[in-house]
Amino acid sequence: DVKVNVNVNDNVNVKVKNAMEDVTSKQNHNNRNNNDCQNLPPPTIRIPRGLYMYGKVGTGKSMLMDTFFECSPISPRKKRRIHFYALMQEVHKRTHNWKKMDLQMRGRNFTIDTSDAHNPVIRVAKEMAIETSLLCVDEFHVMDIADALILSQLFQ
Repeated sequence: DVKVNVNVNDNVNVKVKNAMEDVTSKQNHNNRNNNDCQNLPPPTIRIPRGLYMYGKVGTGKSMLMDTFFECSPISPRKKRRIHFYALMQEVHKRTHNWKKMDLQMRGRNFTIDTSDAHNPVIRVAKEMAIETSLLCVDEFHVMDIADALILSQLFQ
């Protein structure tokens, strides 16, 4: 028994919804004009920003993700399948490298700069977004509050 939560972009195209309701009501009243469908705006595809599957051990979550990953039409160079712990190790390593580079270029700074331009996690997120269009993470399980904070910035 696998359960799925889908996060869809919050923008809902009300015009399409209203137009579809209008056409449906006209169909129901047998008052349909042949031009009704031609006047509809093009449909909007709501692309999920993320998908989270959960369930008991051995229910096929990883197999389903592997199938989705393999069947995805995205170029193999732009998609990644990775275990959660390997992802977090990579994020920590890249964050450390950005901090090291900042230290070499700007020196020690005793003030806190909260801007996105100097936030190493945001920089890592931008790098990963350029490199990867599809990211499949297996065994996603957050136990560390620091990792939760990093992930909230990484996936925003």
